[in-house]
Amino acid sequence: MANINIIVAIGLHNEIGLSNALLCHIKPDLEYFKKTTKGHIMIMGRKTFLSLPNGPLSGRDNIIITRQNDFEHEGAHVARSIEESLEIAKKLNPDEDKEIFIIGGGSIYEQFMPLADKLYITHIFQDFEASVYFPKISQTWEVEQVIAKRENIEHMHPHVFTIYKKKEGK
Repeated sequence: MANINIIVAIGLHNEIGLSNALLCHIKPDLEYFKKTTKGHIMIMGRKTFLSLPNGPLSGRDNIIITRQNDFEHEGAHVARSIEESLEIAKKLNPDEDKEIFIIGGGSIYEQFMPLADKLYITHIFQDFEASVYFPKISQTWEVEQVIAKRENIEHMHPHVFTIYKKKEGK
């Protein structure tokens, strides 16, 4: 099975969204998201998919998990469970040359945490009003890389990009 990665931007208290919208608009984070996920497979919940301004994200395979039996969308694959989403990902990736990125929302992140190999987290150093939160990052994870350029630190929403990997044997 291809690597399963989680990618998310979180506030100081693990906030990730409010009323089905991002916490804030950070252009470097959106560019990082695009560069990191391009050419790969993305799995998301229905609400996350519906929050995308232009439908399926181009240059990536989009898989939507929903319990709504009548939900379909052109340009995206629909799964009814985590297991089915991974089966679809496997069929889309017979050579295992693509990685899988979980892009939200809160419940989807929580369900995929035990299955994930890496976490790509944009830490935003601010408090936000939120209705959705990212699960606590446990001791199972260790920092592999931190990317902090001056433009990120001096941004109106200061942030760093951190990649966590699962500790050996966890």
